[in-house]
Amino acid sequence: MASYFYVLLAVNRFLVVVSSPKVTHMFQKIPISLWLLLGLLYGLAAGIGSKPLPFNSRAFGGIYVPAIEDLKKEFPIYLNRWHEYHNLSIGVLVFILYSAIAGILIKKRGDTTQKISKGEMNVSLQI
Repeated sequence: MASYFYVLLAVNRFLVVVSSPKVTHMFQKIPISLWLLLGLLYGLAAGIGSKPLPFNSRAFGGIYVPAIEDLKKEFPIYLNRWHEYHNLSIGVLVFILYSAIAGILIKKRGDTTQKISKGEMNVSLQI
């Protein structure tokens, strides 16, 4: 669920950099409770969509697959596709959003007619 909020924060920062009043107004029009509800529903879906681990141990914390027997036999037990797709999609989304923010700020910095606003400077410091 935390990764959902990381993406939401990246979208918020992107909107600050884009600084379109129409888009910002549309984003702010959505109540905070709806964003929290969406995060909660996503967390529940991830919990339901993920299969539980067969055991919980210290070995699993240090090793991705604490296999005792042959990997061909044990690896399917630990395979969690939902978790893999989630991590990949969050990584790609955050990379795209922050790359777009950096691109917009670099373009504005090179353009003498446009000045980077105080909010955009704050966003660039937080990245």
